[in-house]
Amino acid sequence: MIKKQFCILLAGAAAAASLLTAAPLVKSEIAKDAKWLAHIDMEGVLESSFSEIGVAKLKEAIAAANKEKITVDVDLVLSEVKSLTAYGASFAETAANESVIILKTGDRLQAIFEGLVAHQELESGQSPLKRVEGKPYQTFLLEDELYLAFPNKNYAIAGKSFQRIEMAYEVIEGKAESLEDVDQKLVLNEDAGFFLLVTANGIDSLKNVPPQARMLQKTKGGQLSIGENEGEFRANVILTTEGPKISMQLSQIVRGLLALASFTQVENQSMMEVVDSVDVQQGEDFVSLDFRYPVDKLMNLIGTAVELMDGHERGPEGDHTSSAADASAEPAQLGMLALAGHDK
Repeated sequence: MIKKQFCILLAGAAAAASLLTAAPLVKSEIAKDAKWLAHIDMEGVLESSFSEIGVAKLKEAIAAANKEKITVDVDLVLSEVKSLTAYGASFAETAANESVIILKTGDRLQAIFEGLVAHQELESGQSPLKRVEGKPYQTFLLEDELYLAFPNKNYAIAGKSFQRIEMAYEVIEGKAESLEDVDQKLVLNEDAGFFLLVTANGIDSLKNVPPQARMLQKTKGGQLSIGENEGEFRANVILTTEGPKISMQLSQIVRGLLALASFTQVENQSMMEVVDSVDVQQGEDFVSLDFRYPVDKLMNLIGTAVELMDGHERGPEGDHTSSAADASAEPAQLGMLALAGHDK
């Protein structure tokens, strides 16, 4: 149960933040060989307009999975997690062994975690977590699969390889080279105000890319950043390419998909205003999309969309449900034709 609770806390923190954006990333704490990374500024998330949605969902997930007498104070745990950063050095099948998750924490998270472990041991006499002896800092092994180390009171690092955890902490301490020390194209946008950042370099090397993501095969790398600033929701996407020709093709595809989206109706509300809020820029070796929209209007649109989805799920079989599916299928099919048309 401790494993489930811990995994839910990590996944839930990421899920809560995935609605939002990330604070400035400290590149000097990321290993120079990182090929992908995801960064969440939890403090920025909790201060945003979307925090109540994410935290409520997280509480529901933990309550549903918790079979123990002890309860998890989600608000306390989230207040102790300052940021969450995951990165890895590979896209291969063994990528998990070359990846780590770093939590910047308050002074009490380690004590909270140790309390959960102690409770489990007292209740059942055993725990899926084993205390690992002989390590340079407090370390646990979760079901012989995942290490969790506390190198100091303000950092927790998890990974399948303890060697990778040690390497990650050496970077944090300044004893090994970081992204700050090398010429890299991983972090593409460092603007302030983002609390979620997801980026990767080497997307074109991915195998078994599904048809729906065919456009990604034309990119070398990309970054998604999400945030909120002065009442505006902001999302930024940057895709890097091999040169001007591919950039032009990508730009045409994106503009075509946006044109299709502008015909979508949400309860008779035109999406034109939303589409017009997307600024598409094309460079020599990149295409960027910057989206800014008032938070209150976006929340209304999300609420309307959720209500429509619920209505379709509850509707009678046949006309109501199938017509909704047909309506959404047509632009999707047109979009796929647009992508296929640029593959040659």
